[in-house]
Amino acid sequence: MKSVYIFFLLAALIFTDPTPANATPLEKKWLKQCCPVSRCVFTQGDSPLRPPRFFGNTFDGFLEFTQSPRDTLQISGFIDIRGTINGAVEAFYDIHVAKCSTAFTDSPGDLATIDLDLESFGTPILTSVNLPISSIRDQCCFVVEEFASIRGSVPPNERILGIAPVEAVSNEALPLREKLSQYIGFEPEKICLPITEEDRQLFQKLIADQEEIADIVINEYRFLQHHGHNFKGGKLIHIMWVYICTEKEVEKVLIEVPPSKILSRKVLTHIEKRFDVIRPLDLIIPG
Repeated sequence: MKSVYIFFLLAALIFTDPTPANATPLEKKWLKQCCPVSRCVFTQGDSPLRPPRFFGNTFDGFLEFTQSPRDTLQISGFIDIRGTINGAVEAFYDIHVAKCSTAFTDSPGDLATIDLDLESFGTPILTSVNLPISSIRDQCCFVVEEFASIRGSVPPNERILGIAPVEAVSNEALPLREKLSQYIGFEPEKICLPITEEDRQLFQKLIADQEEIADIVINEYRFLQHHGHNFKGGKLIHIMWVYICTEKEVEKVLIEVPPSKILSRKVLTHIEKRFDVIRPLDLIIPG
């Protein structure tokens, strides 16, 4: 029965070409192979590089860098440090990508390859810069506290709150995220990358669960077509259980889980679209 679902899915993909009509041959190739990705992961307590007066990262967070075909680096992430001031960090803190060696200077994180000081703690970071991803290879992400400096001190008394090396993300992670995105209806950039082996096992399980869900729905649909009723004798295919299972799985993989009403509507809308290719299937969707 899985082959039936794959047939409909392939048909939908054939007639929905996501490649821009005016894309260059290089861009078309790029879009099919997708994009180089690097990441900084701040883990509380970790002490990479061990510079002077640094006793370990004070928070958990991440920054992700995805290169587009035209050397635009899309940047996303989330950094939340308890006790920090809300709003743009520029007045009191630095969020930078810079050479790792700057950790051993009086101004860690300077001179910055990428300056993210207009971003805020506690809210999603979404921005871009006109640089290739190669420009940050072998560099580090820094979060530095500046307002703790003693005024007029020589050298400045800047305090490193977090350091994380820029690391290339395995190409194995990207197809898993893309495939899961098709099943759950959230854009890939809103889904965490499966970095660790444990992450990849979770994504593989969720994908297998979604494929099994499709098999069950299609089996019951074909049973209804042949016998005139579903497995329980009714005339409709009830999929409230699909919604419940999918919503629980979505919550495990999103970078930031939206409010309950927004999450529910997004999941329900995608379920309707996902199974619409096998109409005239009747679906009971909660309002």
